Amino acid sequence: FAKNSKEEHLVLVEGYMDVIQLHQHGIDTAVATLGTALTPEQARIIKRIKNEVVISYDSDEAGQKATQRAIELLNEEGLRVRVLTMSGSKDPDDYIKANGVGAYRKLINESQEQIEYKIRRLRSKYNLDDISQKAEYVTQAAKEFVNIKSPVECELYVKKVSAETGVSAESIFAEIARIR
Repeated sequence: FAKNSKEEHLVLVEGYMDVIQLHQHGIDTAVATLGTALTPEQARIIKRIKNEVVISYDSDEAGQKATQRAIELLNEEGLRVRVLTMSGSKDPDDYIKANGVGAYRKLINESQEQIEYKIRRLRSKYNLDDISQKAEYVTQAAKEFVNIKSPVECELYVKKVSAETGVSAESIFAEIARIR
């Protein structure tokens, strides 16, 4: 069903109950990895079907770690990857039961580009009032920016982190160059 959907993306979930719930509510692009371990073969199959994936794994720690791994595998296949974030619910099935399918569709439409997700997760680990933690945050963000292919996109994210931290864009670009 997902393969034949008119939507341009697939919604990647962990379990079959999520797929059933989403399909019952008209979201026919849902597919499941049946666990948190997306495989390279699954990523290749996804690439043959669609060029864009919205990851909607569970909001628990295992789901978030699996999201990070899935981002890497899907990026290697050249897919556009966005990440859906649910607050107040563990998984898509619970979220739809609590908030309705319209709210879930809105989350799909507002899902973040994978780099935004990574930077937000990274940011939550550091206290930017502490200089050493701020420096570590900028260094870790620069490691993520190394993988951005578009110079324009890279510059936009660098400027965003620069504004957030007060570290000059030039210093962040220098850190990216050092890492490369």
